[in-house]
Amino acid sequence: MRIDDLDFDFAKINAEIRDEIQEGRERFGDFRSFHEAYAVLLEEVDEVWARIKAKDHSDGLRHDLTQVAAITARILLEFERLAV
Repeated sequence: MRIDDLDFDFAKINAEIRDEIQEGRERFGDFRSFHEAYAVLLEEVDEVWARIKAKDHSDGLRHDLTQVAAITARILLEFERLAV
């Protein structure tokens, strides 16, 4: 199945991820290292896992998943700078 065949609002999801990226950078600045980025990502993944284990399928789970996507995107955006 192609992504174009899926019925979801990609623009809305993208906007939510962009907002999370912006908020994270304003609050915490750029990542200082891959180690820091990984620690932040792992913390968010742990929050997702805790909600899944608790069968908490609320908007909180959706928000945590958006944060995981945003942190992953931030790592990609900052990759060249972090790789030196």
